[in-house]
Amino acid sequence: MLVTYRAGAMGRSTQYTLRYDHSGGPRELSWVLEKGDIMRTLDGAYVFDDAGDGATEVTYHLEADLVFPLPGFIKDRARSFILHTALNELKKRAEQ
Repeated sequence: MLVTYRAGAMGRSTQYTLRYDHSGGPRELSWVLEKGDIMRTLDGAYVFDDAGDGATEVTYHLEADLVFPLPGFIKDRARSFILHTALNELKKRAEQ
């Protein structure tokens, strides 16, 4: 399944398309970057494991690379923002 996103941050916007792969389901949902205007790579996966007592442990994998270099502290802030946003959105969805 292809999904196109448009996102904005720091006064800039980007558009990218991810190809989702459900073949590892229900344990894994993965994606790869199909095309993006400022990204070379945006590949990742959620891996779901039984943690016992009805709980689920989620491992989040993400590999991201932009087409232009950024200072390390900006990359770290972006990485943190992406990680927190993704996991918070997943938590909201799971709790619905």
